[in-house]
Amino acid sequence: AFEGLELTLTRENTTVGTQIDIKHIAASPVGMEINIKATLVNWEKRTLNFEIEAWDKAEKIGAAHHQRVVVDKSRFMEKVMKDNPQGQGDELTPFCIVRRVSN
Repeated sequence: AFEGLELTLTRENTTVGTQIDIKHIAASPVGMEINIKATLVNWEKRTLNFEIEAWDKAEKIGAAHHQRVVVDKSRFMEKVMKDNPQGQGDELTPFCIVRRVSN
């Protein structure tokens, strides 16, 4: 759901996932290719709602409703670092915050 948004967001913004409701419909054999389609069904102010479907070669195997919110990247990272001062080496990626942990 995130990848298609890169074309419409400014460099200063990103989206964060706030909700996902998943329905498992059927099992797929190990190793079978899975195709996923995410459709933006509503964009109201900063909130984006997606409907997601997952299919294997035989049938629909899953469905989901996914909500994301547009946020300012720098303010978001500032809050993350304030809430977790030990995470100063963290990196914001399109899908998550990558936390570097030393062994």
